[in-house]
Amino acid sequence: MSDNKTIQGNDAVQQLVKQGRTENPPDETYEEGLPVETFTLQRDNSIPLQFRGRRIGWTEPNEEATVGTRVSVFVTQKGTLITHIYQWQRKDGFKGEGLAPMKRSRNVAGVHVEAQEALAWLIQEGGGELGSASRKAWEMACAKWPPLQGQIVEIID
Repeated sequence: MSDNKTIQGNDAVQQLVKQGRTENPPDETYEEGLPVETFTLQRDNSIPLQFRGRRIGWTEPNEEATVGTRVSVFVTQKGTLITHIYQWQRKDGFKGEGLAPMKRSRNVAGVHVEAQEALAWLIQEGGGELGSASRKAWEMACAKWPPLQGQIVEIID
């Protein structure tokens, strides 16, 4: 019996993600001009999450809006995927100058070894569906970071 396994569909992408993390770190293989930076993500009910990497997918909502969602997808220097969601709702009827004070906000972040874990986390945080902000950030990440290419669609046999 042969130990060789044929990798197809999403499994091939997962293998590329693993290879990128262990054999060819994204810093050596990814040269699209997104700089490596130090990021510090706030998280509700936890300490901030800090890492060095690239932001490969994101949404840019109107920060002055009454309600909004900002989603970001990052990849660390060693290939770990980080997802972050910041949602807010401002108080209604504010008559003062500047932005209305926050009524509520939510900061959550996930750390993922595999691409499918990151996608599942975005779906879970969206109440069981991939919301429009999460979809836009995920699609951008899949287009910008080669090991995620192919993860923009679900492939079945």
